Amino acid sequence: MELVASVCIIILTVVNTLLPMAASPRVLGTKVATDTSVRADALSEAREAAREERQNARAEFRERLAEVRNAQKRERLEHVSQMLDQINEKWAAHFDNVLLRLSEILAKIGTRADKLEEDGQDVASVRDAIADAEAAIDAAQVVVDTQAENIYVIDITDEESLKDDVKSARDELHTDLTVARDEVKTARQAVHDAFQALKDVRSVQDTGEGVTDEE
Repeated sequence: MELVASVCIIILTVVNTLLPMAASPRVLGTKVATDTSVRADALSEAREAAREERQNARAEFRERLAEVRNAQKRERLEHVSQMLDQINEKWAAHFDNVLLRLSEILAKIGTRADKLEEDGQDVASVRDAIADAEAAIDAAQVVVDTQAENIYVIDITDEESLKDDVKSARDELHTDLTVARDEVKTARQAVHDAFQALKDVRSVQDTGEGVTDEE
């Protein structure tokens, strides 16, 4: 029963903590194509290496798992271990998609800034905010890419400490995902700041089209 409770805590703690995220501005207009093939190739190689490392780690985990005498506990530990990886993969993919969307939004903000500059507006503040947002997205991407490669395997010490072993693995996952989430939130705020800078410049023209801050 203690291990079952630990599984529930894993789901509730991670999901409830990570799910609330502030809405990002939405820019309407022509879809911007973002070439991610280079980064995708690099990620593919890194994840292949991580996959091999994960296999080795899980092999070691199974060896330790075989030493647990209670068959029901062995089954639950296996399930929890798999769940930790699944939760990590899910959230890493989510964060990656958020950053991709933020990059698309930022590109559209840049396009709007180009148009305003052509119309004689001073867009220096927008350019600075865009540069800050690009740096924030890049920093968050490094954290998210690293998170996607992380491995979470329960370090079984002995049969009497299984509950603590599960909690330790869960806490490690929760801490790492919280760091990744905060980096993504920082990037999102930076994009919002760039969007606000664009709105401030546009306010002198009040065109009323192309950009909203709703999601």
